[in-house]
Amino acid sequence: MEIGPNDEAWYAMRVTYGRELKIQEAMNGKFETFIPKCYKTVERFGKRHYELTSCISNLLFVYGSRNQIEEERQKHIEIKDDKKYHQLNFIKNHENEIIKVQNKQMEDFIRVSNLPAEELIPLDIREGESLTGQRVKVIDGPLVGIEGFIKRIEGNKRVVVTIDGILATALKFISPSLLTKI
Repeated sequence: MEIGPNDEAWYAMRVTYGRELKIQEAMNGKFETFIPKCYKTVERFGKRHYELTSCISNLLFVYGSRNQIEEERQKHIEIKDDKKYHQLNFIKNHENEIIKVQNKQMEDFIRVSNLPAEELIPLDIREGESLTGQRVKVIDGPLVGIEGFIKRIEGNKRVVVTIDGILATALKFISPSLLTKI
């Protein structure tokens, strides 16, 4: 089913110069947004501390119609040397099509991302790397309804939740009795 320009969907957006938190704040109340966040060690003025920040720089997910997002996008333009630079851009795939994320994938990924960092293994999606395996669904517990696939990571079988072609994370442990094949 093709999504029209006035139909709402999740879009993967690229934000320039690490401004994803600033753009997300500006879009609050207008759109539902999501940035995968994690704690990172930051050193400032000779002191180290943990800071909640974006896990993947320059990545923002926005839920809305393509036309509404395009209107908002026009508000975030920077002019430099008489040229316009958009601070917010749609991410396109290798076929030059704007990437739309399925609602179920996004909902699952948001639920998993809200787990403590100790329970997750972030995965690097690289060209040609195999992210396939037996599809499974969690049937009980706090993650009931989440879908993913089994992949061997660090010598153990893990459930991997992905947003196709963009990012993936694996759950450190989930009992096999809580899973069913789909």
